[in-house]
Amino acid sequence: SAGLNAAASYGLGSISGFSLTQSTTMNITLPFKRVSVHVQDPNGQPVANVAISTSGGGNPDLTLGSLPANGVSGYPTWAPGVTNASGDVDLWLFPTGPTNTYTFTWWRRRGWSTSTITIERCHYTNRLPQSRL
Repeated sequence: SAGLNAAASYGLGSISGFSLTQSTTMNITLPFKRVSVHVQDPNGQPVANVAISTSGGGNPDLTLGSLPANGVSGYPTWAPGVTNASGDVDLWLFPTGPTNTYTFTWWRRRGWSTSTITIERCHYTNRLPQSRL
């Protein structure tokens, strides 16, 4: 999703029927929210080339145009977000459902130093959340 405000992997589908009996136009806005991640070492220095994958995060309370929908989004290990030279990466994820969580896993691109954190009930406001790992 380089350059796009979308997760590396996502699915969004209507949970209700939709009858087409005439020409129809529906505007569809994908419900992604930005999660800004900053990675730094114990001395406060940014760490580049940290891969971050996510799992979980399904939501049964989304919309697809005017239809109720469910969806899931994430960054699998084969397409992680990767921090830049400043230790920053923006991940674009669907908001979580009422009982769902995202699990974030990160590792150095050289294949060592793996850690996992689970964030429960991600809520978004008009301000963009900042996460420090």
